[in-house]
Amino acid sequence: MNFAALPLPIVGEEKTIPFLRNLTEMLEKNSRLISFIPGDKCSSQITPGKIVIHDRKLVEDEVLPIYFNHKSFASLRRQLSYFSFVRVGKSSRGKVIYANDAV
Repeated sequence: MNFAALPLPIVGEEKTIPFLRNLTEMLEKNSRLISFIPGDKCSSQITPGKIVIHDRKLVEDEVLPIYFNHKSFASLRRQLSYFSFVRVGKSSRGKVIYANDAV
């Protein structure tokens, strides 16, 4: 997964933003509950990268507390919004999709 296209504030030496580091690890280790689908910028039509949350309740209860100091889905949503991910469509059965044209 490539979040390098996202604008990252750099202070002094190059550092990884903790949220992006935790998000990357969370996506790599929990693909059953939350997964990343890379976008495609090479074709004539840009396809955005997507983060698919397959079961919101299980992500809140089982995944978020491992990677963050909370289990608040609203906090995850705010962080994704900060990095230009936007919610796509309505959720169905706990499934939520966020997309970003830059990844």
